Amino acid sequence: GSLEHAARIAGILDVAGKHYVNFGASPVPVKVDSPFARELLFSREVLEADVLVSLPKMKTHVATGITGAVKNTFGHLVGGEKTRLHRAAAGAENFARAVVDVFQVRKPDLVIMDAVHAMEGQGPSGGRPREVGRILASDNAVALDAVMAAMMGLRPRDVPTLRIAQER
Repeated sequence: GSLEHAARIAGILDVAGKHYVNFGASPVPVKVDSPFARELLFSREVLEADVLVSLPKMKTHVATGITGAVKNTFGHLVGGEKTRLHRAAAGAENFARAVVDVFQVRKPDLVIMDAVHAMEGQGPSGGRPREVGRILASDNAVALDAVMAAMMGLRPRDVPTLRIAQER
């Protein structure tokens, strides 16, 4: 019920109407190649989608440097799985590895990033708004995040999730 409550408060239920789907209602256990978990619960709808479009926001993140297309796939996890993986993968480097582990299960087919109003500073929730005035799109989430990092003045290879995804 908490997802529907949040969707109602945000106005998503009004806009989606009969097309609203609770992506957490049908979890599927998936074996993962990760030192932090052998199996994780993913959204069935995400795993079975013919085409997966990801809509991240351009933001900084205290644990991963940035939160963009790769980090957005962390939302494919259902229920308490995000919290469980956060605990198991303590520290910035481990958490970045865990994020890439999740990303590799179901990569988005298309990413459209909202970089019109971005966030900088202590993100993902404690930063300051920043006007960037851009929409970014790619069928390659890692490449899109590399562009986003460069726009933020970061070297992509210095962002742990990007370095790990590139190595893999």
